[in-house]
Amino acid sequence: MTGARVEPQGRQRERKSVGQRLWPVGIVADVAAVVTLLTGPTTALALVIAAVALLLGAVHLVSSYGKRVDQWVLVAVVGVVAGAAVITAIATQSLLAATSPTPPAQPPSPPAGTAAPAPSSAAATTSSAPTTSSSVPNGSITPPVRRETGDHPIVLTDGYALDLDSTDPLWPAEEALKSSDEDLVNYSGDLHARNDLAPATPDATYADCVRAGYVDTVESSSLRPGAAFCVKTDDGAYARVVVRSFRNSSDSAYRMELDITVWEQPG
Repeated sequence: MTGARVEPQGRQRERKSVGQRLWPVGIVADVAAVVTLLTGPTTALALVIAAVALLLGAVHLVSSYGKRVDQWVLVAVVGVVAGAAVITAIATQSLLAATSPTPPAQPPSPPAGTAAPAPSSAAATTSSAPTTSSSVPNGSITPPVRRETGDHPIVLTDGYALDLDSTDPLWPAEEALKSSDEDLVNYSGDLHARNDLAPATPDATYADCVRAGYVDTVESSSLRPGAAFCVKTDDGAYARVVVRSFRNSSDSAYRMELDITVWEQPG
């Protein structure tokens, strides 16, 4: 009859002593693992398990020092090595994540079927104001109108002149011999300009007048109703002159009615 193997009392006391030392650690480890599983990420759970394995293995190795090496000692060694390796890997990964630069946040994608917004000019491109020579007016920018005749055309007769830079509310024509600031002069039906005039259209813009080809005189044969001209003033401004009516005879003193628009001189 084969009897049951009875383990020596010393070995039983030894195992019991080791178990008594490890059960508090096991309880704490179990609680920590459950809490981490419920509240923490996977990395934290792996860290807790590795720490428990390392701690249990270390305690068992210390308690087994000087005694016979059995399978539990081998398990303890494996637990220590595995726990240390996992903890080292997690620590290295965390250190690299902390030192690596954070990529810039990407804007949210637009909904399907909508075009993506164009980049802001302040962030994507830098615009610069157009540069112009100080001696040449900028024809691409229209300055405000300084004054215009509206429904009250100016009447200019033979021998009279008009200052287009005048600020007189009545804007009167004066005798050419007495005027020193005239910009337009009626000489026997010919229209003269001190600072040049150029054929234009009745709807000519400021830019058109800046780019026009100038002469100093327009003969009476060109002064028919609807004819238009650009004029440079002696102050450097530009004006548009449209002939409303013209009587080309000495009996009527070569009377002409002019609709005039004067633009401000660019600063």
